[in-house]
Amino acid sequence: MLVRAPPCGFALPGLLTAGPIEVVDDGGGIARAIAARLGAAGVDACVVAEVSRDAAGIVFARGLAEAGSLEEAVAVQRGALHAARTIAQHSGQRVFVTLQDTGADFGLSGRAGERAWTGGLAGLAKTASAEWPDAGVKAIDVARAGVSPEVVAERVVAELLLGGSDVEVSLDRAGQRSVMALRPAAYGLAPHATPRVRQGAVIVVSGGARGVTAAALAPLCKQRPRLALLGRTALVDEAPDTRAAKTDADIRRALLARAKAAGTAVQPKELAREAKLILDCREIRDNVAALQRAGAEVAYHAVDVRRGASVRAAMDDVRRSWGPIAGIIHGAGVLADATLAAQTDEQFDLVFGTKVDGLHHLLAATAADPLELVILFSSVAGRFGNAGQAAYSMANEALSCVAAGERARRGPRCCVRSLAWGPWAGGMVTPGLAKIFEKAGVQLVGLEAGAEALAREVESTDGWPQVVLMNGEPPAAGQPLHGGKEPSGERRFDVLVNAATHPFLDGHRIKGAAVVPAVMALEWLSRAASAFCPALVVTACRDLKVLRGIPVDGFDQQGIRLVVHLRTLSADAAKTELEAKLFDDHERPRYSAIVELAGAPTAPPADLPRVPADGKAWPWTLEHAYSEILFHRGPFATVRSLGLVSESGAIGNAVGLRAMGWPEAAWVTDVALMDGGVQLAALWGTHILGRLPLPTRIGSFHLYERGPVGATVRCLVRGQRLGQHRVLADLVYVLDDGRVVCTMHDLDFHLPAVATRRPTEPGGA
Repeated sequence: MLVRAPPCGFALPGLLTAGPIEVVDDGGGIARAIAARLGAAGVDACVVAEVSRDAAGIVFARGLAEAGSLEEAVAVQRGALHAARTIAQHSGQRVFVTLQDTGADFGLSGRAGERAWTGGLAGLAKTASAEWPDAGVKAIDVARAGVSPEVVAERVVAELLLGGSDVEVSLDRAGQRSVMALRPAAYGLAPHATPRVRQGAVIVVSGGARGVTAAALAPLCKQRPRLALLGRTALVDEAPDTRAAKTDADIRRALLARAKAAGTAVQPKELAREAKLILDCREIRDNVAALQRAGAEVAYHAVDVRRGASVRAAMDDVRRSWGPIAGIIHGAGVLADATLAAQTDEQFDLVFGTKVDGLHHLLAATAADPLELVILFSSVAGRFGNAGQAAYSMANEALSCVAAGERARRGPRCCVRSLAWGPWAGGMVTPGLAKIFEKAGVQLVGLEAGAEALAREVESTDGWPQVVLMNGEPPAAGQPLHGGKEPSGERRFDVLVNAATHPFLDGHRIKGAAVVPAVMALEWLSRAASAFCPALVVTACRDLKVLRGIPVDGFDQQGIRLVVHLRTLSADAAKTELEAKLFDDHERPRYSAIVELAGAPTAPPADLPRVPADGKAWPWTLEHAYSEILFHRGPFATVRSLGLVSESGAIGNAVGLRAMGWPEAAWVTDVALMDGGVQLAALWGTHILGRLPLPTRIGSFHLYERGPVGATVRCLVRGQRLGQHRVLADLVYVLDDGRVVCTMHDLDFHLPAVATRRPTEPGGA
């Protein structure tokens, strides 16, 4: 399912630093608009017909081109694989982005129509992310219908500049951003009123004579259906001299003896091929007999589902023998694993053809049949991506996308489900691969458990077209299912700051130049920490130092680039500490801090500052403060009222970013509210020192209420004077119901060498 998710504010890793970005032309103007907008943001980008070896990054916009047939859809995806194979040769930082239009929801709603056949693009991106853990990889499903190419490009570029490292992102017709999430299947619902597999029902099963598909059919046979099994292997009669041989080695010895007796030479490869054929035929006959014993009437048809004419002929034979076809179970599949750098077109065609072409031929050949059941065997490799399985991931992701379209088109009378299986204990999972899964902590799906799961899915009334079936917790999208690189103790996040990405900074200008406030730096460090440790929550930030202020040169044009660098200092069950630093694009440090995270939010202490007992009215009005003392304007004019002030503190009210109309983002803190409190503390410092001081350090910040705050908040300041040019303050942000939003301790203010503002009495100069 999709869940709405605001952008995190960080650029796609590597986008701002990797090097030339080639945007593969879509033929409709979107690619050119993307390249132009990236160029305006300072990214070296150009439009190309085919990618070159000079590219450090690729935005594959051809996925947005019109694809009116399966052949065109497959050609687009083969082209994307070519692009990924090219960028795989790049030795430095890589960027790889796929664009598609499959309903702006990766096909989940079934709105994609014929474009569902291009759904494998997302599988390619997720596999690239699993193979290249340090690369910037993203799959974007963006709506084009009723949206101009310029607006589509604007939304795509905004995602690249602000969307961070989320791999699967959808951008709908209104520009709403969503990411993929899982939800538990609704198995508590009552089973379907009429069994979907019942006595005499004709079910066509591709790949059903061998492997896990055959093993999974056993529970369905209790209803005594008619099963037409399709497989590539043509059954041959076994000669008497090999019937006693049980193993592959025994069969080869018998075949070699036969050849010697006949006086003919035989090559080892030919022996292996003949032995495999004998074993395959035995397996098919054994499985057919087992399904018959379980209650089904079974017929086997030697058919390569990649051949449309062969599939049509087989379906005609089935109807002549048994009547109309009531269901399809498409379990056929082959593996041709290879890294993206080594994946060949021939491997892609074999894997993709079996899964995707096979499904297309089955649906076409049964278009006139009263289907009540369409079950597709997909894989978690499609849902999450998997290193070394690009073609397999693409094929299975396309399968799931098409399944959603079929579900929407056929309505509730037909159960259509794509089952993304985890690795089975058998079938294509060889003993060697099983050991790899076991070492990585991935539990295999047992044959009996898988068979029971299939029977449950066939009869479930949960209408969701895509289901993940794993023995254990699924990984995040783009993370390898087995093997892969361990998470690093360091990570960087790139930030582009200009009027387009951070428009609210227009209200934070000093001497005409937009300047990044300390609380915005604190937000970036906290937000990066949340992205680095998504299972934890930010609870505090210690020793935030302003090493050098950040004026935003060229704010209305390209702006500036910043980098957040995180390094793990310590991690245990109670708390994780990260060293966080903010650098400019010349690697000069601007801010530093220690960010603390924990498994759950903490509670505020009881001994918090209170309203100053000796407080009096402020010597100036709020209007005067903003016009004559503070430099904050517009989106940063968040103080709503001034209460009392004394030598030891002050009180006032402020509002947050929602009240000020700031853009939606993955806010960890309410920057507008926090800055309002800092403004109040600065006004108190002005009251004490005679002119406006600026913050240079925050000793500690504790967060108790995450994200934007919708109500007006009381800001309590307690402080002391430290010499002629410095004050130290504590800040508490409290809601009307007594809940504490956050606190700041040891907020250090110093007078600048030249006063930014000189307070005057109301009405003065």
